[in-house]
Amino acid sequence: MRTINFALTALLLTAPSAAAIAQSNPPDPGKTAPTGVTQQQALYDAGVAGYSMMSGLTKEKDGSWMGEGSKGGSESRFSVDPSGKVTPLP
Repeated sequence: MRTINFALTALLLTAPSAAAIAQSNPPDPGKTAPTGVTQQQALYDAGVAGYSMMSGLTKEKDGSWMGEGSKGGSESRFSVDPSGKVTPLP
């Protein structure tokens, strides 16, 4: 659990500088899009979407991540797609 909290804290501290770099280097339309996000990026995106105490994060073949976490006081499952969009699961 401390590892996840540490990883989220590290990402929160480095995300603004990464965003600035990404904005200064627009994507080349001739290059293909990335096939997914890293585990740390998926945890960060889920945290921004309101999830905490995340666990069971597993990567799917399509590059998405599935996990569980607490949101709004209850446990729920979620998915993070390859672009970083977080979706609650039934």
